[in-house]
This record gives sequence, structure tokens and C-alpha cells, in this order.
Amino acid sequence: MVDKFRSFLTRKIKRLLCPDPQVLWYPFALRTASKLIRENDIQTIIATAPPFSVYLLVKELKRRFPHLCAIADVRDEWLKYFVREFGFRDNKDLLERAGEIETAAIQACDRVVAVSRASLDELRSRHPDQPQSKFVLIPNGYDPAVFAGFAPRSNKRRKILVTYTGTIYRPCCPKVYLDALDTLPRVACDYETRFIGRIAEEFDRRTFTNRRSAVYLIDFIPQKHVVELMEETDILLLPSHDLYAIPGKLFEYLATGKPILALCDPSSDVADIMRQTSAGWCVDPSDFSALRRTLEEIHLSHGKVTKEPNWEAIVRYSRPNLVASYAQTIWESAGAR
Repeated sequence: MVDKFRSFLTRKIKRLLCPDPQVLWYPFALRTASKLIRENDIQTIIATAPPFSVYLLVKELKRRFPHLCAIADVRDEWLKYFVREFGFRDNKDLLERAGEIETAAIQACDRVVAVSRASLDELRSRHPDQPQSKFVLIPNGYDPAVFAGFAPRSNKRRKILVTYTGTIYRPCCPKVYLDALDTLPRVACDYETRFIGRIAEEFDRRTFTNRRSAVYLIDFIPQKHVVELMEETDILLLPSHDLYAIPGKLFEYLATGKPILALCDPSSDVADIMRQTSAGWCVDPSDFSALRRTLEEIHLSHGKVTKEPNWEAIVRYSRPNLVASYAQTIWESAGAR
């Protein structure tokens, strides 16, 4: 009896917290936003998700203020990625409810901005009744001011120094990279890999133990010091196993001009950007033989690449350029109304 009641209560709580726990601030956010719109004669709003409860907010604001130009700014693909990784997983009822919330919000908005081509295509496919012009791609980027004084230098090591920065969790698991090195004992001993940043609680730390190559874990440190450590690295490591997201670190890596070893699906946005920018090596993580060959190639050249990065392509991802694109989208959206 207790188990049945607990199961019933859990279902009710999950339903109450759909689309996310932040929904609890919905009535307060709605009251405050409505007050600000009236008092300041606001004409355009941007609703950034996650949290996806903002979809509920933007729908109601559009109902109250029909004159508003509303832009949905989608940072993460929701139904194909976020809810399955961090949310409802196999809860069919909640997945359907999430779909209903998204549909209502997309219909209410004047523009929908996605940060990756895969996410944009997915949104379009889920909402074929909406005009194609409603959907806009504006990726994430890097702040050029952070890298204005970037000074690449030799690390004075005999080993090839590989660096990963940022949080480590399942979608960016480096296991296949470390496994491939383990199968190359003569090569592995010349590799040294640093992982700088937080390790997610659910991530199995045993991934880093008992390796043939040297592995160092460095806890979270200020960005300034991370950049200094990037200056001396030979290779920047980018494992990316999610088709719908582009890790923000990719753009920071690009800003350094250092060679990148990207482990990603060849059809992904990450692979496309790597090709555009000539930023280094791009390997399908499911092709273990290709990864081994690439690690051997890097070993032979001691991390050196013969092709210079395409700076013209890299600069397109600088935030001033992206802000200009976003401003244009806002003006076009408001003008269309």
C-alpha cells in the first residue's frame, strides 16, 4: 500500500513540475513581466530555454499583450535530447505534455532561434505547419576579449600535451580516446592528458584510472588560468557524442588557434565547423581504427599540423558578429509585425 501511494505521489509531483522544477516561479515571473511590459511599453521579448518553463510564460504574455514580438531562444534541443538526458526519460505522459507545451510556444512566437543546425532542423520537422522563415540559426561563439592576449608557447615537455576544459559528463565522455591510447602502448607513453573542470556526479571516475597514458584531473579554476594552461598545450580535446548540441568549448578552442582533436559524428554540426575552420582532426568515435590511426599520426608529428586554421571562418563565431546577427533578427521580427 505504501509503495502504491509513493508511486502515485511521485507521478503527481512530476506532473506538477512539468516541464521543469522552475515552473514554480511561473506565477511570480508572469506578474513581474506583465508589470514591466506595461510600465516600459516593451515591444519585444526574448524567452531563453532552458528552463523550458519559459515556454508557458511566453504563451501567456502573447495572449495578454498581442502586440508583443516574441522570440524563442532555444539553447538546447528539448524533446530529442534534454528531456531524455536530464528529464522525463521514458515517461510517455510527461513527454507528450512537453510536446504540447513546445507546440503552443512555437506557434505563439514570431521567431525561433536555435544554436545548432541539427536542433533547427529538428524543430522545423516537428512544426511543419509553421513558416520556414520563422526558424533562425545563430550559434554560440567566443568572446574575443578573453583571448586578446593569448600567447601560444611551448610546454617544454617531451610528451604531447592534450588538454580538455569544462564539465565532464556523458555526452562528452573521453573514454574512447583513452581506450584507443591504451591499445597503442608505444604511443600512449608519449601522451599526457589534462582534464580541467568539474566532473559530473553521475560520471564514472574509473574512466580515468589505470591508463597507459598519463592522466591528470584538475578541479575547477578561474577562466584566466584555464586560458594560460591552454597557451602551452599541444592539442585541445573535444569529445562530443550529442548530435543536437555544439559544446561551447569548441568556440573557445577555435579562438586559440590551437589544433583540436574532435571526436564526433561526421554528420554533426561540430564536424561541419571543424571542416569550415580547418581546426585540426575530426574523427568518428565509433571508428576505433580511425581514431588509433589519428593518434599515431599526431604522435609522429608531435601534435603539429601542416594546415593553418581558417581565421576568416573562425571570426564569424566571435560574439560581436553573432550579436549583430541577433540584432538583425530582432529588427526583422519586429518589423514583420
